[in-house]
Amino acid sequence: MKVRFLCTNGWYSTDGGNTPCVLIESEKCYTVLDAGDGIYKLEDYVKTEKPIHLFLYHLHLDHIIGFHLFNRFKFKQPVNVYGFRGIKDGLRLIRHPYTFTFDDLPYPVKIYELQEAPTLCLFLLLANFYFTRIHVWPISLNWANGWLLTS
Repeated sequence: MKVRFLCTNGWYSTDGGNTPCVLIESEKCYTVLDAGDGIYKLEDYVKTEKPIHLFLYHLHLDHIIGFHLFNRFKFKQPVNVYGFRGIKDGLRLIRHPYTFTFDDLPYPVKIYELQEAPTLCLFLLLANFYFTRIHVWPISLNWANGWLLTS
């Protein structure tokens, strides 16, 4: 398994970096944490048709601004976006006249709303020829929704 910090800046980009985005690559899938504007670097690392799973921490602009870059990608597989309950409505701002819509892309973007704990969303990552179970718990925070990842 490889973990790449595509960008780690705070709430705005600077000459030194972009807003948050982390890529976790396993033999079976790509997992992306947040869609900051450094997500443009995905095209340098997503070279196969493994599934792409994108988890959104919350809908502050620094975590979703990278969606306007999705029209540059040439993915053959869908991008599966996971977020808290209500994320579908929140992502409606990704539309004309500000940018393209998800329907305009040459690949599908599927959005899934995860329920707050104790509902468990389980996905499998293959690392070093062993299955690793990663448990993803959406949890409510006082200022935003978040994730608790355990294995």
